[in-house]
Amino acid sequence: MIKGFDSYTVDFTYYIQLINKQFRNVIEKGSPLFRTNAHNLFEAFLLEIPNEYRQLYTCSVCKKFVENYGNIVALSEDGKVEAALWGEFDGLMAPAFRRLKDLVEKSDVVDAFITSKAVLGVQYAGGFNHMHINVPEEIRYTGKIYTDIQMMFEKREDFRMLQQYIEEYPYDVAVDANNILNSEHLYRFEKCLGISNWYMDLHKKLRTNKKDSNNILWYAVATAPPGYCHIKNTMIGTLLDDIKFGLDFDTIANRFAKKMDPLQYQRPQTNPTRGNIEQGEKIVEKLGIKKSFSRRYARLDELNTIWEYNDATETTGKGFFGHIKIKTINKTNESLDIPATKITWKKFEETVLTNASKIEFLVPKHGNFAALLTATHEDAPPIFQWDNVEKRNPFSWYVYTNGSPCTRWNLKHDYCNVTGICYQPSMWYGKYPHQGKSIFLILDSARDVNGTQSNCLFPEMLINDLREIRKTIEAYSKEATLEGVYEASACGYKLEYGKEWNVSFRVTTSTGVCNYILDRWD
Repeated sequence: MIKGFDSYTVDFTYYIQLINKQFRNVIEKGSPLFRTNAHNLFEAFLLEIPNEYRQLYTCSVCKKFVENYGNIVALSEDGKVEAALWGEFDGLMAPAFRRLKDLVEKSDVVDAFITSKAVLGVQYAGGFNHMHINVPEEIRYTGKIYTDIQMMFEKREDFRMLQQYIEEYPYDVAVDANNILNSEHLYRFEKCLGISNWYMDLHKKLRTNKKDSNNILWYAVATAPPGYCHIKNTMIGTLLDDIKFGLDFDTIANRFAKKMDPLQYQRPQTNPTRGNIEQGEKIVEKLGIKKSFSRRYARLDELNTIWEYNDATETTGKGFFGHIKIKTINKTNESLDIPATKITWKKFEETVLTNASKIEFLVPKHGNFAALLTATHEDAPPIFQWDNVEKRNPFSWYVYTNGSPCTRWNLKHDYCNVTGICYQPSMWYGKYPHQGKSIFLILDSARDVNGTQSNCLFPEMLINDLREIRKTIEAYSKEATLEGVYEASACGYKLEYGKEWNVSFRVTTSTGVCNYILDRWD
């Protein structure tokens, strides 16, 4: 650039502001960013500038910026392209920027764009301002395990695989798989329902918009939850294969149930290699999550409950005996011998729970008893998919495969006070449908008497950064122990969506006592 050309300095600063404004507008739409194969953009830019000004705008710093970042675009869900930097600007250089916009938007998307930089380009050098972009914090890549370049490479691989799977598992096969899962007849179907719905939706978009199929696939890759593009390597891939090979439903269901067994699904079956352990050390160190592996039993007062028992027994509050609790006399319907009302959980929640002052649960001799857990250290970084630094939720849970006896949980086969009710932690502050749905009934004095021989860090619950070292984590978890077993007050019974329950309750309200049988979710 030529020094002393004041009109240039003011004019070009104005265009730098317009470029940044265009970028912010694109980002605010929530659209992911991509690279196109547009090239020689700076040459095209200069050709649109009047001859008498062209030399003034010939700059090696700006050229590098345009060639490195000028081909960035945003994609909408239906595959429409918008240049991320170049807009319908005005003034002397409007034709040059319009040319860039046109070239970029007519090019093919070839890569995702991910950056950890706060600024793209050089803001000031040689006495002049240059083309640059200030990258908003909300879109900067902040991962600690991989670099932004490595993440872009991973997205390219995801795109390649997704292209392959769209051909390998065509629309009709995807429809059959989605219908089977949505029928809720498969064991632990909820683990695959999210990815199946996503894959089905993708197929529909591709069928209705073949012209922009490449862009639709790229958008799907950029916005897919972790692991969704790896269809072949997931349980949905097993289901799609079985349907494609023409197996009957019973065979499909049996094979699916076997592979979804909690002792098999995402659980390593062999010891970790030396290399996996060494990689685990590096990842744990990079993420700073050593404290997160220390777990303890949770307490009722820590939970996000939807109902709690309030033992506010009345006293006179007067005189020498004012502190003694008064016997509460409730109206009961026992003499009428009214049979129990069969009801779903959703109706129970809507019509009974809000008026219940006391709930008693008939403890079965053997069943789905469970414990809620949390981090031992309050400052332990998040390691669960539903936990994040903005909204902390370090809670998890465990149950025993095929259930356990009530005696193991310090309970007996009789009515027991319910001290609290909550949804499973993954449902507290967001939607994680692949984790399933369930309700926890917190029972008075319930605790795992001997404690479990593990600290229950299950791979299917953990963040994606830990996926590659799940064998090492599994081995660690088997050797670790849970703290606070005697302080536990968040243990009880787990009612899971998709199963028949037929569990009995006795509910006290201001009008009396009623008996209920909860048979299913809804």
